[in-house]
Amino acid sequence: MASQCPNCAAPVAAPVGGTYARCASCNAAVAFSGKAVLARFVVPQRLSPEAAARALERWMGGNQPSRWLASGAVLEPPKLEWLPVWYARGRAGADGDKARWTTVEQRAHETLVPEVRRRPLPAAGLRRLDEQDVARDLPQPTLAFEQFRATRLKDLQLAEQALVHAPYYRYVYRYRGRRYSAAVDAATGEVRPGRFPKRMRWPFVMLSLAALSVFATADIWFVAAWYWDLDRPAIIPGVYPFAWGGGLVLALLLAALL
Repeated sequence: MASQCPNCAAPVAAPVGGTYARCASCNAAVAFSGKAVLARFVVPQRLSPEAAARALERWMGGNQPSRWLASGAVLEPPKLEWLPVWYARGRAGADGDKARWTTVEQRAHETLVPEVRRRPLPAAGLRRLDEQDVARDLPQPTLAFEQFRATRLKDLQLAEQALVHAPYYRYVYRYRGRRYSAAVDAATGEVRPGRFPKRMRWPFVMLSLAALSVFATADIWFVAAWYWDLDRPAIIPGVYPFAWGGGLVLALLLAALL
């Protein structure tokens, strides 16, 4: 049984044993998922592998990863992967002009580019698939559109629905004997890290707690001496400058080493 093309409304036959097809009337690429027929788009690939590697190196030199990650990581050659994403746009809320427009996205493949968990579509323009895109043998969804519609689109009056393929450079690297991964958006250069070696935070927490303990002890000692009219220890006023100075020096050393 033929369905309607989402681009020109002409009849389009479902492929046998597949998901993707083309409209014979307008040549638009379409995707079949159950009873739904959706237009297919791609996010244009704008970054070269060299530019993606530079974006990853900038992220490795940032504040989140380990201080030595940029110099100690050994990168494997990247792999360009096209993540299929279900996309829907429509009105949510009350009917009429007060209903707000909203878009909903969900990754349509369970295992591809696992580093991309939220916002799978980058902030970039879309275009319809052409012959060159189809020749790439883009992966098919493993999550049905009906499941996406049942879980995420219950209260949405759909105006547009599509399958979008987003390009990501996926990197695997080794650092201190362990294997990590990261994905770089091939359209915008945004880095989506997976599990990565993080910069150590516990020395700074312990330093802060130690400083607070010293100051609290000194204050209690001073207040108790004043309350019971006792002689105030002359050593206490010297605690503050030594504690501040020692803490500052220790914090600078830790910041330089970790």
